[in-house]
Amino acid sequence: MNPQPTPDLRIAPASAASTSGAHAAFPGGAAIGAIEAEHDARERDRLTAALNRRTPRWKPVLFLAVLAVGAGALVAVGAAPRAQRQRDIAATSEALRALARRVTFAPARLAPPSHTLSLPASLAPDATADLFAQATGYVRERKVDIGDRVAAGDTLAVLDVPLLDEDLERARATLAEAEAARDVLARDLQLAHSTLERWKAVDTPGAVSKQELDERQSAWESARARLLAAEATIASRRAEVQRDEQGQAFSRVLAPFAGTVTARDVEVGDYVSGAGGGRPLFRIADTSTLRASLDVPQSFAAGVAVGGTARVSLREQPGRSFQGMIARTAGALDERTRTLRVEISVPNASGALLSGSYAQVELDLPRGARAVIVPGSALLVRAEGPRVAILDDGDLLHYVPVHVGRDLGSEIELTEGLTGDERVVVNMADELPEGSKVDPVPLPATPAAPAAPATAPAPPAAPAGATK
Repeated sequence: MNPQPTPDLRIAPASAASTSGAHAAFPGGAAIGAIEAEHDARERDRLTAALNRRTPRWKPVLFLAVLAVGAGALVAVGAAPRAQRQRDIAATSEALRALARRVTFAPARLAPPSHTLSLPASLAPDATADLFAQATGYVRERKVDIGDRVAAGDTLAVLDVPLLDEDLERARATLAEAEAARDVLARDLQLAHSTLERWKAVDTPGAVSKQELDERQSAWESARARLLAAEATIASRRAEVQRDEQGQAFSRVLAPFAGTVTARDVEVGDYVSGAGGGRPLFRIADTSTLRASLDVPQSFAAGVAVGGTARVSLREQPGRSFQGMIARTAGALDERTRTLRVEISVPNASGALLSGSYAQVELDLPRGARAVIVPGSALLVRAEGPRVAILDDGDLLHYVPVHVGRDLGSEIELTEGLTGDERVVVNMADELPEGSKVDPVPLPATPAAPAAPATAPAPPAAPAGATK
């Protein structure tokens, strides 16, 4: 269609003469008329230029059409990513729903028939003694020092005991005096006996009266009694001498058994008292065999038996253990801690173990009841009690109440609830309903690590009267 021609609206310029003639009638009107004519001419020129630049009618329509096409294109360009995002969101939601039904499982297994219990212990010598002075005096000589090994009966120190020396001399003098008196009484007895016999030997009738014979008999019996008393006195004095002579032996401090001097608290010239209450001069210990003392919680006490094996290790000697044997038990639990005191005998002929050390003892104990071991992340602690999620043959989820035994670190023992051939769900983030159909994925295998021995927890503090 051909566009309609635009009418020519151009204004012809007016003549300046006509305008100026209108004002020529009054004075000064010519100047005014000239000014108005010039102004009208400029206005006509402006209007004419504006009309000549007027847009044709078909151009706005074309602009609106282009604008509509551009807007449509923009809408189309923006709608494609929005649709893609909606499809991505739908796919992600579906993946999340599938992931929510995907669970990781691990097989449960039966615990071995025996288990290892690890407990802290303190090492002490099998025999130890504090040695005191048995006599009062001064230290004349000290023969040993700490760390010295001694045999039974060795002299550790010598004392000067002047009081014992005086007592011994006095006892010996008293004994000699008693023996001299006995000799006199013995001669008196012999004289009385011979006199009595002579009087009895007189055979002339009437020469000896009955009275005189009885007097001689009585004198003999008295002499014999005095001699017997003197013998008793001598025995007493001899006992005093022996006691003082034995007291002289107390001037030497002797080792009661073979061992090592672990403490010394005496110097030459020190005054020591044997009256009691004094300080020990030496401490001696037999470290050829050490005693490891430990407390076994009640839950493990039934498996401890005298003669059982044990292994002792020290943190300062990694990778090395020392064999020992259960030597004795208390036979009863401590009412305050509910633990059983156990002593392990550990040979130490090489001296590699130091008395007083802190050690770790591993006991091989029989398992009292059957238990199942599962990963620790399989345990679900709920208000109704601990549970474990298991999978049946159809990959349906079921929750089973369990009884927790010992904590083995990354694994736990369950004493009730499982048989040992189940698949247990681990690391369950959200609890799914009972009987949910799931997509099971096996737990990735990890490098096998040596099983850590069970460590018994510290016994609980007992309340007013009264535990892994």
